[in-house]
Amino acid sequence: MQKKMKFLVVVMMVLALVGCSTNEKDEDVRVKIAIIGDSISDGCNPELSTSGENYAKRYGYAQMLKGISYEGIERPAKTIYNIWDNAELKNCAITGSQAAEWNKDSSNSTKWHTWDKDFAKVLDFNPDVAVVYLGANDIFGYINNGGGVTTAEWDELKANLKGIVDQLQAKNKDIKIVMVGYYDMFDGYSKVAAAVSPKNFGAFGDMSTIIIAGNKIINDIATEEGATYVETYSTFMNHGYGGFLGNVKKESPLYFTGSMETFDIHPVTAGHKAIYEKVYSALESIK
Repeated sequence: MQKKMKFLVVVMMVLALVGCSTNEKDEDVRVKIAIIGDSISDGCNPELSTSGENYAKRYGYAQMLKGISYEGIERPAKTIYNIWDNAELKNCAITGSQAAEWNKDSSNSTKWHTWDKDFAKVLDFNPDVAVVYLGANDIFGYINNGGGVTTAEWDELKANLKGIVDQLQAKNKDIKIVMVGYYDMFDGYSKVAAAVSPKNFGAFGDMSTIIIAGNKIINDIATEEGATYVETYSTFMNHGYGGFLGNVKKESPLYFTGSMETFDIHPVTAGHKAIYEKVYSALESIK
């Protein structure tokens, strides 16, 4: 009887150890995904709330990836969990943030967010996959300062985007990185917008050309760093404000607000869904 009891105790101890090991293993095999971005990744959506409301209601492509439901908006049939059933997705996006701020992990701006070592937190999370969708606010900053983007500013943007990728890869050499390119909200008609309303859109006159140059930089970095480039430019073309500026190739649905009077750089739900579909396909391809 004593021998039987000793045997049962040993068996129970072994099972307990195996159980602990299994739990630890399950924890280890999580696929950790981080989204590093600005207001678009944060879910700013003028269909739900406006800049004047500080985009209080947010729902965009990142929330769609996670399968979050929102007030009557149909949840996508496929989410990140269809790709990795053990995924842990963290949306680390910060509205208003620049690539420069992420690269140096600090900011003096407190308009939208008080910076608190946010990139260090991403690195501590140690993601297996990172979606990087940044640089638009850097470009807007350059334009507001000088009306265009200089060669030195393009070099600065490239250095900051590359710096983000380098830090992610230094933390995890096996990380898979997806870099998302920019759309042209003017459908190539930014000069027309500037001419029609210099007061409102004068600074955006060269935006259509600038977007193409910015996308080349992102694509080049992705190629050099072994990352995956997600192109949104052609997906959004003819779905933007060009329809109000003489673009006869305009297509439905509209990915932005319904008039130039309600102009907003952020996409509405249909536009976010278009980004979601492109990012989802990219993530599926790198599994």
